[in-house]
Amino acid sequence: MPTPKNPCSWNFRKYLIFLCVLRGLCGQTETFRLNVSVRMSAAPAWVALGIAVGCLVAAGCGYRPHGTGSLPPEIQRLYLAALVNDTFRPGLQGLVGAAIIRRLQQDGRVRLSSPEAADAVLAGTLIAYQNDPVAFERFDIGRRFRVRLTLLLRLTGRGGEKVLLKEEIVGEAFYTAGNDVVVTRSAEEEATQRAAQDLAVRAVARLMEGL
Repeated sequence: MPTPKNPCSWNFRKYLIFLCVLRGLCGQTETFRLNVSVRMSAAPAWVALGIAVGCLVAAGCGYRPHGTGSLPPEIQRLYLAALVNDTFRPGLQGLVGAAIIRRLQQDGRVRLSSPEAADAVLAGTLIAYQNDPVAFERFDIGRRFRVRLTLLLRLTGRGGEKVLLKEEIVGEAFYTAGNDVVVTRSAEEEATQRAAQDLAVRAVARLMEGL
């Protein structure tokens, strides 16, 4: 005698096909292949429904993976104003500004432009440069250090009168002191560059989270 078909298994397959169609209607452009071979001979109907809801959460219209957010659609072009340096460390504004420009170009979700053509202006003030010991040798001599940069980031509308975002962003890096002053100073310089890169990554990530 042939085994009767399981209605739960068939209904579950139909539900998954419906989800695939819904995914296509929601504007997903990537290929979404379905290869389902499910046996649920003893599973109750609520189990199939629970799994289907989970699939809907993962593949539905509202889900966006990390790193795919963006600014509001009206902001397509961004002008990066010269950063202000309120720290004792000279040249820090140029280092951080160049790192932010590189990161925005790598990200590619917004274009850099002149102030006349920009939809918004990104500016900022470096308010802190810290070089603190985090590990010590004998006699309380610092061995491991942390460089931390703090940027007060501001995003304003085209005319600068409307503040869209104002937030402190911190970037940091670590280095180990050398056996003499020259080696230690070189290590601090290299850590400062890495801290500027870390700050740029965090600033652009925060910007793309949305307003």
